[in-house]
Amino acid sequence: MGVPVVTQVHRVFDMMSENATPGAADVLCRQIETVRSKAVEMGNASG
Repeated sequence: MGVPVVTQVHRVFDMMSENATPGAADVLCRQIETVRSKAVEMGNASG
């Protein structure tokens, strides 16, 4: 389960660097934190 999440995060960083507007970067950073915390929760639950 962990690998797809990492791939998504990398894709988000690619999008962020392509159209780097400060507002969008803030939103994406917040989304990344949410995804990361969910991934950690899933990892803790399964492991």
